[in-house]
Amino acid sequence: MLKKFQEALAKRYEGQLKYNYEENIPRGIVKAGDAEKHALEVALVSTIGEYVHWEPEGAREIAANIVEDVNFHDLAKAIREF
Repeated sequence: MLKKFQEALAKRYEGQLKYNYEENIPRGIVKAGDAEKHALEVALVSTIGEYVHWEPEGAREIAANIVEDVNFHDLAKAIREF
């Protein structure tokens, strides 16, 4: 499971990074210095979406786990209750 996730993440990252340099940076959508960070964030979100099979409940739990990991416990609770 982990290997499949890593492969999907890498593929999406490379595709988004290429798109950033070919399209987003020239159009001013992404700054050149932010291209890698942006590509990683987009790839993570997309890969997580696939991981949870684009189910809202799975996405909600992942979101709650992320905010809980940074000690935003009240928001994590609210997300889970939503």
